[in-house]
Amino acid sequence: MHRKQFHPLFLPLIAAGIVITTFGVFLIILGEILGSDGEGLSISGVRLIVGGAATLFLAYFAQYYSKIIRSLSLVKFFIMNFRKKDGVFGR
Repeated sequence: MHRKQFHPLFLPLIAAGIVITTFGVFLIILGEILGSDGEGLSISGVRLIVGGAATLFLAYFAQYYSKIIRSLSLVKFFIMNFRKKDGVFGR
């Protein structure tokens, strides 16, 4: 059976992102239960959810970095060729 090779940062970043996001959701729920006294908890929860989402994004970016860069370079190649040949993108 073929085992997929992960980037060394992928699994730790996925785990951290899930834990941070879950804790953020917990803080938002706790803040809503406490009402006006828990307003700060809700704000902190939203910040943790954003941080967790950014961590998950970084994990997938670390895993698929070479594919992302390759596809972006292909897009740049095609844009430059169309610009030279047809004048589609200005000029």
